Amino acid sequence: MITVGKIIKFVGELVAFSTENAIKGTGNITSKINNKLGRKLKGKQILILTDKTSNKVSNKILKITRNTSENCDKFLEKASLSVKVIKLKAFEKEVRIYGESKKFYDEECIVPAKFTVKE
Repeated sequence: MITVGKIIKFVGELVAFSTENAIKGTGNITSKINNKLGRKLKGKQILILTDKTSNKVSNKILKITRNTSENCDKFLEKASLSVKVIKLKAFEKEVRIYGESKKFYDEECIVPAKFTVKE
């Protein structure tokens, strides 16, 4: 069953993956520019830095979205339980019959009927 938590988790994973790839792509572009300019050491440092940064950022995003999805699922479960409890406690059904019950079930009130079986 699809829940709100699963949707939030999926979107978080998608955002984390795309962010990680965007940061790595930016690092690749800047390191290639530095390599073309003759600064190969700086290009390697940029690659290493962007790789570490992208992993940290994506892990943070995943952690936040997982916590959020778990909290949303817990909140919805508790809310549905509290609604059920309120429903049970708030409404009571009482049926009141006004008058004497003998008048409803007297022999005079019963209509006699004859039943025949058709073959």
